Amino acid sequence: MKNKFLTVLFLICVFSLFAAKSPSTGELLEKGVDALNNKNYAKARRMFEKSEKMDETTKSTACLALTHYWEGNYSKALELLGKIGDERKGYPSVVLLEAKCNYYLGEYRQSFRLLKSLREQDSCDVDVNIYLGSLYEKSGSLSNAVKEYKIAEKKKDDPFQIYYRLAVCYSTLSAFSSSLEYYKKAIKLEPDFFPSYYDLGITYYRMGDYDKSISTGKKSLAFAKNGTDSLNAYYVMCLSATESKDTVSTDKYLKLATQVKTLSTTPDYGFSLFAEQMGKDDIALHFFNKLLQSENKKILKYTYEGLGYLYMRRKKYKEALRYYKILVNNFEIEDKSLKQIYVNMGACYKRDEEMEDGVKYTKKALKIDPEYCEALYNLACYYSLKKEKSKMLKYLKKAIKVNAEFVKDYAKSDEDFYEYRADKDFLKLIR
Repeated sequence: MKNKFLTVLFLICVFSLFAAKSPSTGELLEKGVDALNNKNYAKARRMFEKSEKMDETTKSTACLALTHYWEGNYSKALELLGKIGDERKGYPSVVLLEAKCNYYLGEYRQSFRLLKSLREQDSCDVDVNIYLGSLYEKSGSLSNAVKEYKIAEKKKDDPFQIYYRLAVCYSTLSAFSSSLEYYKKAIKLEPDFFPSYYDLGITYYRMGDYDKSISTGKKSLAFAKNGTDSLNAYYVMCLSATESKDTVSTDKYLKLATQVKTLSTTPDYGFSLFAEQMGKDDIALHFFNKLLQSENKKILKYTYEGLGYLYMRRKKYKEALRYYKILVNNFEIEDKSLKQIYVNMGACYKRDEEMEDGVKYTKKALKIDPEYCEALYNLACYYSLKKEKSKMLKYLKKAIKVNAEFVKDYAKSDEDFYEYRADKDFLKLIR
């Protein structure tokens, strides 16, 4: 959204408001402007710094702030604007620059306040509407975002970004016909902009048009600029293929995605889910191992849980326990998930014939939820294997109280109760 037109407009405004006090200052400012328009920011900064030292006027300070803005040094730009003081409030171009700096620093409330003050002026710069639209979009106020973007659309000679943002907003609002209209307009103006195709593919997916979603995803690969783009394209295709129950295509796109080495947590996380659902453990393991490189704690928590479950399913119980222990020792886990993890850990210990630890971790699950049927049933099984009849009957009875039909049916054929197949107390419970 950094519009170069702002640079020219900003400088015209500043120079029209303040006359140079000496020829040397004016010459430095002129050279600085030329350098800034040629994107030679280092030279522009040197010229404006010299100008400011010679004659500390609003124009020199404002131009220097603008240079720091284009260099991405927003904090320094704000510091310089602060030197101008309350005088800057009278000049819309300076206030807009301050609003933009706050926007890129994540100071959205301050940016919004400044932009709203400018919005009240009928002749406000188009960037006021664009940045307000973006702030409304970030806050989830999409109707207001659309309103601002539509105003900006009327003012802008080259409205590509406005078309794109309107398309995204309309898609999120499920106004699909309007969304498709603006995606087409955006693509016509910038036919090689990858996000347009990606988001259009997601829109077709949300509309239930899976064939168009997949074909758009395929087309987007031609405009992928990096590995993340490629992964996102395959992700769209996997989403739609999965929804249309085309397992052959889903498997194909998953395998193609494994060839992309770039770590991108959102699509990689999605691929691991697809692979797990399809029982493609090797592919799931590939994406889990990629996700272990992430610094996102939420993603890492999911990854360790997924690895624990995957290795448990593969009957590699020591490996499963290794990941489950990392999970419970290093992450905050909500009770609903934690009780199942403890049950799984207990099952892993049981399979490795470490029954005491199996009992220990399963009881941890019961501390969270005393009526957790799976934990109660598993404890009955463990005590059966330990030949502790009274405890076996105690937990089996509790499990039956929670879910009688399931527990009785399952217990009748469960090998863990082999020793008690003819036991009258056991038979009485399960009949």
